[in-house]
Amino acid sequence: MMSTILYSRLYLCRCETKDQDTPYYNECPGNLVSSCSRLYFVDEDETTVVTEWTLVCDRAWLGPLTMSTFMAGVMTGALFLGGLADAIGRRSTITLCLASMVFLNGLAAAAPKFYLYAGLKFATGFFTGGYIIASFVLCNELIGSCDIIITLSIMEV
Repeated sequence: MMSTILYSRLYLCRCETKDQDTPYYNECPGNLVSSCSRLYFVDEDETTVVTEWTLVCDRAWLGPLTMSTFMAGVMTGALFLGGLADAIGRRSTITLCLASMVFLNGLAAAAPKFYLYAGLKFATGFFTGGYIIASFVLCNELIGSCDIIITLSIMEV
């Protein structure tokens, strides 16, 4: 099972030329992963997004892209699923969003390709945004205006 830890990992890049076998620590020659003949991560006990798809050197920008796609999904889902909650009901929307979040996160954990993983994170974010909006409004409607500040503060935690 892969985790979405995006912190920088210690790695060793071996660059083999006809003259020598040069090790590079936490860098790649020319900042290109393709210039490494073999890339070793120091702690291979844990599989993360960075280690799974070798998101170091020139591919390091792809790691933070997963969070950006997730947040874009949250924004999009809040826009579209908020109206759906008005149309079909808050409880139905919360149930749909929660089931979709669990299913899509399971698919994302088993994704064999990075771009499929990023797409599944967008879809997970889409339903997360709908879940947040529907549960916020449902809580607001059930509690009433007198205790809403305390209740929503607790809900934020």
